[in-house]
Amino acid sequence: MKDSALFNNIHRQIEVYSELLVELGDKPVTFRLLDTSPEKPLLSASGIRDQHLAGIRFLLANPKLLQSQIRSILEAVWINRERTARVQLMIPMVSRAEELIQVREILLDTRAEIASDHDIPLPSLPPVPLGVMLETPAAILMLRELGEHADFFSIGSNDLAQLVMGMPRQSQSLTDDHISFQPALYRMIHQVTLHAKKEVTICGEIAARLDIIPLLLGLGITKLSVAPAHLAQCHQLIQQLSLPECRLLAEKGLHCSFASELHQLLHDFQARL
Repeated sequence: MKDSALFNNIHRQIEVYSELLVELGDKPVTFRLLDTSPEKPLLSASGIRDQHLAGIRFLLANPKLLQSQIRSILEAVWINRERTARVQLMIPMVSRAEELIQVREILLDTRAEIASDHDIPLPSLPPVPLGVMLETPAAILMLRELGEHADFFSIGSNDLAQLVMGMPRQSQSLTDDHISFQPALYRMIHQVTLHAKKEVTICGEIAARLDIIPLLLGLGITKLSVAPAHLAQCHQLIQQLSLPECRLLAEKGLHCSFASELHQLLHDFQARL
């Protein structure tokens, strides 16, 4: 959904989120808050400020959009509470703990408003964990502070790789081996799994790469977020893997100095499966 008219229409948003929750039934659902940027702007920008900003910075510059989306999701969760499993929210492009704290305050205030509007005790509302997308080097450097306020983390590998390597968001795909095998990216991912003390998921193109998945598991990633088309082959691969061997692979990978060296290491590992 990338139309500002929709994000300003709470009732329509509640309908959309409710349809999704009903369709998914007892499966856990993670809603990523609106993630817009100059490369992927809103379709309708009437009354919208600072379209040059990305992720949470854009939302905080347009608080009505943020409040509308959070209110709609929480209302949909309440309406469908008997038919849905865990629902959680994820904040995109975070770089400072203050951004997470501001969203947490809006979430708590909105829960209180919904409880009051429906005349129900606040504890009756289903809990909605709040997590952070780790897509910037700044977020990873501030992991300890973010961890004090976040319920979970998700590494956004596409944006993280491009920012780590100093490349524009719209440039090369992570299917390009020049980016996807850079040791710096995996050393940064290792810093997350080493210090997060929270559940860590990874999304993006490398999460579905069969040659890279063993490295990710060895680094301590516990969940992969992939497109439905990749689920079967990823599941089949993971069933073949030994976690101790993946950890040994990761240890070797962290000592690689060049993309070509890491590429060869992963190629040789895959060839032995």
